[in-house]
This record gives sequence, structure tokens and C-alpha cells, in this order.
Amino acid sequence: MLHRTLTALLLLLPLAAAPAASAAGSEDDLRDTVTLAKGGVLRGRVLERYGDEEIVLYVGTNQKKIAKKDVAEIRTVRDALDDFLLGHSPNQTIEEEWARVQLAKDLQLPEMADVQAWRVLVMDPQHKGANEHLGHPLHRGEYRWLHGKRRKKDKLTPEDFNERIREWKTRFRLESEHYIVETDTSIDQAIATLFDLELVYLYWMDTFGEEINAGEDVYVEDHKMTAWIYRDIDDDGFKLYYNSNREPLYDPSQVTRTELGNPNLLLTYYSETSGDRPLQLFDLAVQQLMYSTLVLSRRDGWIPNQQYTIPAHWAELGFGYWLGRQFGGRAGYARHQPFVAEARNRNLANLFLSRGPLSNGSKRREVTNLIGLERRYYYILGDDHISEIYRAKARSFFRFLIEQDPNVVVNNRVVGSGRQGLMQYLREVYISPTSHSTSAFDKALGGKVELLYEPWVRWRL
Repeated sequence: MLHRTLTALLLLLPLAAAPAASAAGSEDDLRDTVTLAKGGVLRGRVLERYGDEEIVLYVGTNQKKIAKKDVAEIRTVRDALDDFLLGHSPNQTIEEEWARVQLAKDLQLPEMADVQAWRVLVMDPQHKGANEHLGHPLHRGEYRWLHGKRRKKDKLTPEDFNERIREWKTRFRLESEHYIVETDTSIDQAIATLFDLELVYLYWMDTFGEEINAGEDVYVEDHKMTAWIYRDIDDDGFKLYYNSNREPLYDPSQVTRTELGNPNLLLTYYSETSGDRPLQLFDLAVQQLMYSTLVLSRRDGWIPNQQYTIPAHWAELGFGYWLGRQFGGRAGYARHQPFVAEARNRNLANLFLSRGPLSNGSKRREVTNLIGLERRYYYILGDDHISEIYRAKARSFFRFLIEQDPNVVVNNRVVGSGRQGLMQYLREVYISPTSHSTSAFDKALGGKVELLYEPWVRWRL
């Protein structure tokens, strides 16, 4: 069933767009600055900031490598975004929200200025400054909002505009510095989602950027992180899905793509259990950040051509679950919070399987095969919840490695640790890229992964 669904999607989707300009937009995007130790400032976009010995600056597609010893200071779009979001808080007056449009412009964040202008229009649809900023024309004393892709766009009243975007084919599209959101929900929900995503991006980069050598942005502009947000699971626009459960998904391969060929796409929707955010938004956002900052930030970043060639889905599931559950707060104002384990995931991870690639006939079989398990196993249909068990074990093992940081002991000597080995493995598998095989993980750990099987079982029980 899964294979047939994927094959059908490949036949229906357009060919991927060829790489063009850099993610920064064009050769005119000179917002990042590199101040040299001996004086002088270089401008462009710094996409690789955390190399051991050098940074990588792009002007368009032209690459310049600069030794870190020659660099006095780096300031990127991320730093400006961090400054902008420091003042992002709920319950501000419309005057305060409008002032933030100018702040975004002063910080050279044009997309955030547009998002902020729409935020003002949600509060006051006829706000003069916000409408003029977005290029909305005045008609008989009232502003009309522009909609459509044609050269001559429709000029709609705010009420008609809000009604028009409730269909997927005429959905609302809004872009921030690192993301694109397309949705048939509402303007307010699109804005909230973009702010949530940018806040998670900042946390990801601040917390893990240097440790895993993450890039600042995607290299190819056509691969900008994109989210398709639907009203609910039965939304007519939601045609791309892995199985009959119609689960939210992030698939970095070229199986799922936008109409313009962008494979960097997550799909989700609102549900009765998701609250005021789309279902699994943070989980999927973390998975998307893994690919975007480790793979797509490099000029030679390798995009898998189908789901079978995705490197290490167990780690994506694990990172998404572990870090995604560390965000909460009001929609649009995501804040970090302590991790709270999910009882169902813990219970499923504790199950011992008598058959399949993760059967526990030996300690080698379960933990070793988990590392090499193909993505398709995590989405197998059936009444035995086998795919859920596989996912639960991947999430549990990842959490064990990153939280407990177990020692890897060989001949009574500590040769490595769980967290350090995990991060080294992610750098090798995604940035290089190399095989996601167990041997690659063994090398990163400094010893055989099955040495961690019994400590993991004791911890999860």
C-alpha cells in the first residue's frame, strides 16, 4: 500500500526545480557582515558559521572561505531576527505592533516587516500605514487587499479576502525570513505559525548550531522551509499523505514537493487534540530544521530522491519528539519548557517484539537494526501498531542517548559517550553525507552500539 501510494505521487508531481540563486535571495542580499581582525568588512550571506577552521560567505552563488582566525565579528540575519523577536510579546497595543514594522525594516528583515504589517491588519483591517506598507490600494475611502497570482490581482474587501482564502486553491501565503506558510485557515493562524517556527529556529541554532555545525539558512532559495497548514484532516487540499491515517508529515525527499518543486515541505493540520496549533507542528519543525541546516545549507547538500534513501529517520523521529515536546505557550509566542514524556510512547517502547527487524532474540538485533531501519517501516499499516512501536523505540533510544549520555565502555575503559557520539553521527550522516549504517554509528560512538542495549533497557523500564 505504502509503495503504491509513493509511486503514484511521483507520477503526479512536477519535476524538481533546478537550483538557482542562493537562499539569501540574490547577489544583492548583503545583509550579513564579517568584520575582519585586521580591519575591513565583508558583506554577503554567511551560511556556514561553525566550521572548525573557516566560515563560508556567499555573494549569490559565489563562495568565499575565510579563516576563523582572521575574523573579529560575524553578524547574520539570525542575529537581527533575534533582536527583533526579543520584543515580540502578546497583548501589545496596535501602536506598539505598528512600531515593530519599522523596527523590522531597520533591522533589514523585510519579510518580518510584512508579517508584522499583517499582524496590524488583523487588529485593524483599515490601518493606513500597514495597508500602504503592503501595497493595498485605496478604493472609495476603504483599503482593498490584493489576492491572486495573476499580473492583475483581485482587489478584495478584507471580509471577502478572508472568505477567499478559506479554499485551498486560493489559500493565503505568507513569508518570513526563513519560512513560507501556505494555509486555508486564517491570516491570524498563519502569522502565529510563522512566529512559532522562527522562534523554534532561533532556539535550534542557539542551542545546537555549533555542536552539530548547522548552517544558518538553506543554500538554494527554491528550498526555503515551507509549511502547508490545513484546516483539518478532511481538508480537500490535503492530498499528499503516507497512509490511510492521513498523518502529518515531513518528507525531505522529492516525493513530496510544492508546485514549484520545493522538497523542503511539511504538511499538517488542526485537530481537536492539537489545541490552538497545528498537529505535531514542533515535532515536524525540528525534523525540517535537521535537513535545512545540516544538508540544504551546503552548496553540495544532497537531497534524497525518494523516501528509501533518507539517511537516518530514527534520529529525525527522536530529535523531533524530544525537542518538539519542549515547546509550549500561547500560539505565536512559543517558549521553551521542560520535556514531558508521553506515557503511550514510553509504554510502546517497552514492548518486546517476537518478530520483525526489531525482535529481541538478541541484544544485537533490536538496537543494531533500529539504527539501520528504513523509513518505510515507521509507516506500515496494520492493526498491530507495529509502526507505532518502531517509532516509539526510535524516540526512546534517541532520548536515552541525548539525555542520559551513557558511557560506551570497552574492556573496562570509557571510549565514548552517547550524546557526543550521536552528534558526531548526525554531522557525518547529514553533512558529509555518509551511510546511516550501524557501522557509521559505531565509529561515532567509539564502540559497538549494542553495548548500550542493556543500559537503554534498564533506563526505559
